[in-house]
Amino acid sequence: AAQPTQVGVIDAAISEFEMIVSDCENLLEASHPYTLTAQTNLAAVYRSKGRIREAVDLLERVVERRLVIPGPGHLLTLRTRRSLALYRSFIDPHGSAGVVRELEDVVRVSETSLGRNHRDTIIARDLLDKLLRL
Repeated sequence: AAQPTQVGVIDAAISEFEMIVSDCENLLEASHPYTLTAQTNLAAVYRSKGRIREAVDLLERVVERRLVIPGPGHLLTLRTRRSLALYRSFIDPHGSAGVVRELEDVVRVSETSLGRNHRDTIIARDLLDKLLRL
């Protein structure tokens, strides 16, 4: 369990990241790389607080935008898709078919775009293997 001081730090981080996302959304366009990075970081903080549904909702929007720019085979798009699949697996820890299919596709695109031995391809493949063993 999180210590009281850790909880306070996470809550403060959420407030800060929410302000950063709001500023990015107001000052930059929705698909701007800084906006997408800020949203991805906010989703990670939501996840650490147990706010998985909010993290998933946010990452779904980020993935949708990253599939257009920088594109489906880009490292940031693949990392965001992998995170989204991971967060969805927290909602359904027994590895729903949709999560498995998503990770299979992330692995396939990673192997094609990044190479079989790229660190991110290996991480995605390992995550898929773990989900399949549940």
